Amino acid sequence: MSWQTYVDANLLGAGFCYAAICGHDGAMWANSPGYTVLPAEAVKLDGLLSGTMENLSSIANGGFYVAGQKYAFTRGEVDDEDGGVPFLQGRCKEEGKSAQGIIVYRT
Repeated sequence: MSWQTYVDANLLGAGFCYAAICGHDGAMWANSPGYTVLPAEAVKLDGLLSGTMENLSSIANGGFYVAGQKYAFTRGEVDDEDGGVPFLQGRCKEEGKSAQGIIVYRT
């Protein structure tokens, strides 16, 4: 199965509105139509999730961008003692889109 098939069948097919899979170098592997995560955004997210909780605190006030959309940082974990996958969550900052959220995982 290709990454694009995974996005289409498993993520969009499960009800997600948008989805993307990027490499650690920022390269886009698969995405939903019209949803493009910029390489610089993907590299920054990878850096945030590959470090320590101090990395995540750097976006606590200013938020972060994914596919050109600004999100407020709401929650995240990078050094889970139980071996969990590093992640961060956010809420859209744009007027009228406050119900739109995002979850970013690093595997």
